[in-house]
Amino acid sequence: MTSGNEHQPMGAETLTVWVSRAPGVEIIDADRTVTGPPGDTQTWTISPGSELSFGRAAEITLGDNPYLHRSLGRFSYRSDRDTEPGWRIQNDGARTALTIDDASDPVSPGQEATLGLRGRVQFVAGSEHYELRYLVEVDHIELVAPPLGRRHQRVLLALCEPRLRRPDAPRVLIPSVSQISSRLALSLSQVNECLNGLTDTYRSASASASGATADDPTAGTDERGSLEALVRWAVATGMVTTAQLDSLNTPVTQIERRP
Repeated sequence: MTSGNEHQPMGAETLTVWVSRAPGVEIIDADRTVTGPPGDTQTWTISPGSELSFGRAAEITLGDNPYLHRSLGRFSYRSDRDTEPGWRIQNDGARTALTIDDASDPVSPGQEATLGLRGRVQFVAGSEHYELRYLVEVDHIELVAPPLGRRHQRVLLALCEPRLRRPDAPRVLIPSVSQISSRLALSLSQVNECLNGLTDTYRSASASASGATADDPTAGTDERGSLEALVRWAVATGMVTTAQLDSLNTPVTQIERRP
């Protein structure tokens, strides 16, 4: 666990957590919009491979409330084959439920839930109400965005369209191949070919930045995870922008239709 804004590896997805409401702590913003922490607020930033606990006697210490567990929960990053890669929260308590912004049900003791890109974790201990806020960021993105052909650029833009239109959505929405095909008037095989090439490009750039090899099996993930990573990278590096979305409405050219 690190406190503050220490340097993370290139392209690392980091999680920042801060206390926004606890005994003696004011709510940061009256309209309850989740934003980044103000400069004078203590923050905890971790990267994949680290965990961050919170409670009465944890890494994030929330006071001496006797009704609060010594370690109520923890944040961690999961990337195993059976779980969609991403940040998760685990309830390590015995009696206190956690309420997460983008979770349909409370996280009961012994359970865990996936976190969105930003949100709140709320819980009650005794008569006290607590609120933590979190923000997921891709820190120090230094992957070089390569030039793309027109068809690949349009497929990438269509893939990223939901993210560009809803940048604050808790999850990265991925359109299906058939939806992209219909949107661009391209065949399914043409879209699949472009997506395969784009994900290979991302993996190669990511491997170069981290010092790994592009075919390293430990760096692999499932198809959806690869596309989500591709979308995050394309948006963060400016390969696609909101201003380009209108170009999706222009007629497809003969060159793009070629097999």
